[in-house]
Parts: sequence; C-alpha cells; structure tokens
Amino acid sequence: MSPWIFKLLKPKAANNSGLIDLGTKFEQARALDQQGQLAEAAAICRGILELQPDHCESLVLLADIATRSADPEQAMEWYAKVIDLKPGYAPAYYKRANLLRDRGQMEAALAGYDQAIALDPGYANAFCNRGVVLGRLNRLDEAWVSYNQAIALNPNDALAYYNRGVVLRELERTEEALASYNQAIAVRPDYAEAYCNRGILLQELKLWDAALASYNQSIRINAGFSQAYLSRGTLLRERKQRDAALASYDQAIEINPDYADAHCNRGVLLTELRQWDAALTSLDRAISLKPDFAEAFCNRGVLFAQLMRKDAALVNFDRAVALKPDYADAFYSRADALLLMKQYVAAIASYDEALILKPEFRFLLGMRRHAKMHICDWSDLESDVERLTAGLEADAMVSPPFPILALLDSAPLHHKSAQIWAREEHPVDHALPALLKHPSRDKIRIGYFSADFYDHPVAALMAETFEAHDRSRYEVTAFSFGLDAQDDMRRRMERAFDRFIDVRGKSDQDIALLARSLRIDIAVDLGGYTGSSRTRIFALRAAPIQVRLRVGPGPPPNAEEDAMELVLTDDQEFFRDTTRKFLGSECPLPKVRELRGNDAGFEPDFWRQGAELGWTSLLVPEEFGGWERERQRAVRPRPRRRRVRRARRPRPTAALQRGRRRPGALGQRAAAVRGASGPGRG
Repeated sequence: MSPWIFKLLKPKAANNSGLIDLGTKFEQARALDQQGQLAEAAAICRGILELQPDHCESLVLLADIATRSADPEQAMEWYAKVIDLKPGYAPAYYKRANLLRDRGQMEAALAGYDQAIALDPGYANAFCNRGVVLGRLNRLDEAWVSYNQAIALNPNDALAYYNRGVVLRELERTEEALASYNQAIAVRPDYAEAYCNRGILLQELKLWDAALASYNQSIRINAGFSQAYLSRGTLLRERKQRDAALASYDQAIEINPDYADAHCNRGVLLTELRQWDAALTSLDRAISLKPDFAEAFCNRGVLFAQLMRKDAALVNFDRAVALKPDYADAFYSRADALLLMKQYVAAIASYDEALILKPEFRFLLGMRRHAKMHICDWSDLESDVERLTAGLEADAMVSPPFPILALLDSAPLHHKSAQIWAREEHPVDHALPALLKHPSRDKIRIGYFSADFYDHPVAALMAETFEAHDRSRYEVTAFSFGLDAQDDMRRRMERAFDRFIDVRGKSDQDIALLARSLRIDIAVDLGGYTGSSRTRIFALRAAPIQVRLRVGPGPPPNAEEDAMELVLTDDQEFFRDTTRKFLGSECPLPKVRELRGNDAGFEPDFWRQGAELGWTSLLVPEEFGGWERERQRAVRPRPRRRRVRRARRPRPTAALQRGRRRPGALGQRAAAVRGASGPGRG
C-alpha cells in the first residue's frame, strides 16, 4: 500500500467508535485483497461506502481491484470519485493515467502523469511511466529526460534504467544505451528482459559472442522467456548456424504457441533451408495469428518469388506495403519480383521507394541501376557509377557482384564486390563437421554443380569439356539443381557424366552431405554469384578442394571471405614457407633497389640458390621429376577458362629438406527483432 493511503487511513477522532469500526472493516478488506480474495475484499469496501460514501481508502482499493480484475471502465469510475473527493491525491492521477496509457489514450495519460508530478514533484514512478508514454508518442528526447528525472529521484530503479536504454537505442546512442542496460542489470542481476535487450544491442554492434552470452543468461534466469529464444534464434540465423537457430525458434513457439514473430522468423529460416512447405506453413501461421503482420506478408512474398510464383509474390509484397507504407524491405523485394517479371518501370519505381525510405539499404543502389539499364534509362548514370565506385572502395554493400560487371570497367572493383557479397551473404558455414582426408584412389572424383544443365549458355560452353575428361583418371558427377527441361542439351549433359544427380528438392546441407558421402575430391561451382547459384553448398564444404569456374564474377580461389580455397599438401606448404623465409632474408628492399643499377639486372647466386630450393622444377612435368601438373592430361585446354586440377604432392629437390610431417588440413529477411518495448509500472 502506498504512503498516501496510510495517511488517508488515519481516523479523524480517536473516540469515534463508528470510524474505528469502519477502519477495522477496511483492514479486513485489505488483508483479503493481499490474499487474492478480490471479490470478498470488494464486498467489504462496498459495505463501507454504504455507511460512508466518502471513504477514500475503500474507493482506492475498489479501483485497484477493478484494475487487476480487467475491468478498466469500473476502475476509471472509482478513480474519478477519489479525485473528486481528494483533488490533491497524486496516486489517483497516476493510476488513472496508467489505465489511459493501456487503452492507447497517450495524450490523456501524459496529462495525468503531469498532474501527479505537479502534486508530488518527487514521484519517481510517475516520471518513469511518463517516459514510457513520451516514447510511444515518438517524443524520444523528452522521454530520455523523464527517465533521467526518475533515476535521479530513485537511483535503484532498474526499470527506469531499462526503459532509458530502449529510448537511447531508438535515438541511436548505442554506447549510452548499452551502459543503461548494464546499470539495470547491476541494480537487478536477475533482470531477464534487460539481458535480452542488451543482447539485441550487442548483436547490432556485431559483438556476436557477447550477444549470445547475454541471450543465454536471459534464458538461464527465465527459461520461459520466449522473446529471448526468438532473439537468440535470429542471432544464430545471422551467423549461419541454422540448425541451432531453428531449435531456438521451436523453443520460443513451444513456450508461446501463438508467438507470431517466432512463426515468421522460423518461416524465413526454413525458406533459406529450401524447406518450402514447412516455411509456407510457418508464414501462414504467423499471418493467421496477426493478420496485419507486414513482415510475414513480405517474407511469404520472398518465398513465392523463389518458387517462381511471381504473381503470388507480388500480391504479398503489395499487401506488405499497404500495411506498412514505410517498409523499405518490402519495396525492395517487390522490385526484385517485378524485375523477374520484366516489369522494369514498376521495378524501378519500387526501388526508388526503398531508396527514399532507406538510402543505405543493402545492395540497393546496384540493383536499381541494373533495372534501369534494362530499358536504356541513362538518367543519373554517371552519379550512380561514382556512388557505386565510392561505396565499393569503402567496403560498403552497394551492389551484388553481377551488375557491377556491366557498370564498372575495373577488375579490382569486380573482385571487391564479390568479396563483400561472399562475406555478407555466404560466409564459411561450420554446420557440418570438418572433412577428413579421402583415401588414395586411382581416379580423382570431380563434381560439377549447376542450375544450367539444359539449353543454356553455360551448358553449351562446357559440354565438350565435360566429355573430354580422361575417364581413366577422372570420375565426373553432375549435381543439377536447375530446370529439368528434357531438351537435347539436357540429354547430352546426362550422357557426358559418369553420374548425373537431380538435387533440386534437396537443401544446401543435404547436397553438401551427398557430395561428401560420394567422396567428391574437387567440387566445381559453375554458377558463381548468378541468380540460380547455391553458394551455401560450398560454404558448408562439399569437398576438400572447391573451385569456382570463372563463368561469372567471383573472388579468386584464395579469397579470405570465401570457401573456395585450394588446400595445399604438407610438402607444398613446406615449399611455400621455405621460399617465403628465403625471400625475406635474401631479398630485402634495399637490395632490390641496388640491383636496378646492375647491368645484368639480377644476381646469379640468388637464382642459383632458388634453383636449389626447387623453383625451376615448377616448370618440369611431374613424370620427369618436376612439379608441373600435367595440364594436357587432365582436361583438354579451352580458351579463357580455369581448368580444374587436384593439388599434387610435389617432389622436392635434394636441397629442400623435408621437415617433420604434420597432419594435413582439409580445406531473405526476417521480421525485425526489436528490444522489448519499455514497460510502465502499475
């Protein structure tokens, strides 16, 4: 009971037996209320009011009981009577303002909190709840001031620190928001909601491990806190730990089966896993629970677009932007669908909407310019190219790699765009265990992965290459995840391989596991970063050696961000390291400059030592004791195409002493998860 009520309970006269009797009855009512016997407590209070209609203590308790009994209209009437009888009683204004806030009458609630504060300037709870209302009115700076006043009056108010963190995050004052959540946790170490919101903030800062630890602590404190499971699932999905993410979403739904956000995000994840039916079921469930759920409509549109159900996709995107006119993601995805439908003018208009709403949207600038190029719209071309160039040089996500090929005549920028795309969209995925070395075999097994094994330029260009493999040395397998056209080229493709496998219905992880089970030695990606590529197969590590054929843009095989590195043998690594040390000690920069003045331009002793280390043997075929990789025997040479080879074990010269051997190493958008809205006190 608040201190103001204690003051009201003070009897007017010690010798007034009637008042003393009413006081005893009220104490009985309050005791019953505390025991949860609300109906009995209310009955006693009504009896008191029949004897003394202006008994404020009973009116206040009846109002509190009505509030907890989900009868706000009755509670409002009781508080109105209290205010009529006691105009200076601040808690009545405060509690009525809480009811108005819960009914969405924010301006009236704000006026009520102001009245309570005017009557009692030290009313910390009123300042805190006033901040909640100001936040919902989007008056964020004023909300921040109100929370500061609450904290100044009560430095141990964990809720005020928590709510202030919510507002500071909305104001993009990240460090201050993090500090405020930490203060809330310091005051209240078991504050599960604060740990969860802190995790969301740390996730936005890309402090992945700290964010995950914060979510896990939230769950340890409150194992039934569904939002913490949802937020953790979103982090795990972003880090490409999809199985763990799915388990976390499922836990959120198990706790709260009607959690629309969890069903939506689960649908997004299942879409990424290409589990189409399960994904659609989750998104449909989210929409049934929340018919105005714009994010769910947008994500369902993305699903339909991937299934090439373009009209259905467009219907869902249109519904999303109708529900949420400032939804940049939906305008962007809608534009992508219109681009597939070759409705270029409408696609450009939708990209423009997204650009207005969110100028720095991921990869938007390049896609918008790509759409304009389809209809020879040269407006702003020069400025777009300048912005794309500046963005790539700044390591920004301004375009997918494919449009950059036609827009910028710069191989380094082509490479840069592919690096950014690989880093952001397809980082190495550790969902599967590390590969073990394959046992030695007579034949090297090569797997070609493509969506284009039909009447398509990739198939036409590569058909003779597939047919030309030396089958005494190579076993070739096709992994087809594209159109089953059954045309002449498709039939030729099926004959060209030792094994032709249609994997359209399989997930990326299932395809990677299949390649592993077939002991594929070299996995060749024919799609690059084109529309039908399945890059995650390679991020999951389908084979010890993975190569991207340069049909389209893509980083070189040793790109740090990609999974396409060529894994060296122990002897090759030893050769590389020995050569690197030799060059570091024998070829310092001053010596190189000195050679400029040498008529010969080189130092014979240096190259003699290099020959002793085995450099010249790189030019000699392996059957003659050198390291050359027998190019003519692997695949017939074709112009402008990278040929695929297994990294062979080199044969060192006498001068290259073998060190101790060591084991060789083998090498859509979710509904935004926001921090829990700042709650107010009752």
